[in-house]
Amino acid sequence: MPSATKNDESTSAVNGAGIGAANGATDLIPIPGFRLLEKLGEGAAAAVYRAMQQSPLREVAIKVLTPGQSVCAFRRESRLMAALAHAHVVAIHGFGETPRGPYLVMDYIGGTSLRSLMEPGRPWPVDQTVRVVSAIGSALSHIHAQDILHLDLKPENVLYGANGQIKITDFGLAQSRIEADAPAELGLAQGTVHYGAPEQRYGLPVDPRADLFALATLAYELLTGRLPGRVYVSARRANPAVPPALDDVLRQALARDRDERQSTIEEFVAAVRRAADDHQEPRCC
Repeated sequence: MPSATKNDESTSAVNGAGIGAANGATDLIPIPGFRLLEKLGEGAAAAVYRAMQQSPLREVAIKVLTPGQSVCAFRRESRLMAALAHAHVVAIHGFGETPRGPYLVMDYIGGTSLRSLMEPGRPWPVDQTVRVVSAIGSALSHIHAQDILHLDLKPENVLYGANGQIKITDFGLAQSRIEADAPAELGLAQGTVHYGAPEQRYGLPVDPRADLFALATLAYELLTGRLPGRVYVSARRANPAVPPALDDVLRQALARDRDERQSTIEEFVAAVRRAADDHQEPRCC
């Protein structure tokens, strides 16, 4: 699974002189020690490439900062990612500089993003949803233990490998707990509006319960095929297979007031698992 959604179908390759397009054009600068194979995606802040590192020999993903974007923020992202080591977090292998700007070297995970596996109006089975929530929750628990908040959890930033591995990526908005204690300057621009907790969207200080809200939003979307509204609508209305106890867990986690939510990611995930324990998928005939 790539470490970014493949939203740009153009590809990149590298010849001896540097990075070039698949047709042989060389419109990008070289990155010493790497042979770029393919562009996986490109957004406003950065482009991501699949590459072969020459020493040690391994396939990696390289995230290259777009000119004009904040180099300080990019370096902060690399510093925060370097503090993490978890099976469900994309690992960072290095940070470098080119004349164009800085880049990150990360795990390459063959597969796709969670978003690409989701269809509007098509709920996921409860057991598969619980597996995804448990994996992401485990990653967030590790992240929070390092006094880091992700603050941009959404299906596009969850990678789903061909072998079923699940990993969180994109720490571009991540903050240390010290930074998060201060009101955010960008308010609604911080994070993706549909997944950001109310306190995050309105520029208030945030804590791990902001990531909890985002994970609950993702879980609700998986179970119902739609995003929750500002006023909670029972997940069972869209998907009667959702156990009532699990619906109650989601209702609490999506409370507008963070003090009404579960206290920690661990508490939320444990409640999700308990609520789903007695659930059995309906069998045909």
